[in-house]
Amino acid sequence: MRFFRKLGLIVTGTLEGKKIVAVPDDFMAPLKTLRQDEKLQAMMSRNTEWISLTHGLVYYYGTLSGSQLVEMVELYTKETVPFREFYQVIEKANTFYKSLQINEHGFSHRRVFDPRQVIQEHEKRKNVDYYPFTKEQLMKAGVPEFVDRNNSYMEMVHFLIKNFKISKDDADMFVEECVHATKIGESPNAVMTYLSRHLEFPNVELVQPLSNKVVHLMNNTREWFLKGHTSSELMVDDRKHLRQLPDKNRKPVGQASSKVGRNEPCPCGSGKKYKKCCGR
Repeated sequence: MRFFRKLGLIVTGTLEGKKIVAVPDDFMAPLKTLRQDEKLQAMMSRNTEWISLTHGLVYYYGTLSGSQLVEMVELYTKETVPFREFYQVIEKANTFYKSLQINEHGFSHRRVFDPRQVIQEHEKRKNVDYYPFTKEQLMKAGVPEFVDRNNSYMEMVHFLIKNFKISKDDADMFVEECVHATKIGESPNAVMTYLSRHLEFPNVELVQPLSNKVVHLMNNTREWFLKGHTSSELMVDDRKHLRQLPDKNRKPVGQASSKVGRNEPCPCGSGKKYKKCCGR
């Protein structure tokens, strides 16, 4: 209502004691012809796709520069996207949805506290590609108030409902906050501290099972700092690149001979200097 009133397309008021929404007579005829304007309909469809893809991309990646965002939207639409026109569409849409931060750092999700930190974390991981979401996944995530309720998310919701005297809505709210904490780089201890402030533990035996659920949730949450990957996915990828053990006589980590110099190759076979590996 506020959005369309601000544009001057509607007027709100009271008529005969009832609240009403009125459209000026001068607007009625042009509005009725919009459905027959094929060119306008095509533009509206294109703009809607741009907006949904943008919301989906920043939902999973946190912050993207203007050039990155346009490049990704072009990849998914398979069409050239003129930056100036794209920017105007997204900026106007944001006055309605208020889902984005648009500033000198680019385009960010509204709950990103520090866009610069997200950008820095992305730059630290130059060898990690942005997670390859499908267009369907991004369009789904582009819906206002979308939450990625994956299996680990729902497992934790059910765990909270079963073990604490809270409603499903409250459990969902707590888990959503845990997901957000993960996205901004909080530790499991910080998440447990948050939960302990809002949940009444019936017994101390619940602490460890809840902690396990928290870690599982965090390991399977798509993080802004990790370019849309989960910690579990990157750990699996890291394992694929681990060196095989040279032979059965390889010395355990931390048990290298005292004769090894700090600048000599580490006897564990990592290829690093001893001082930067087992000699730390």
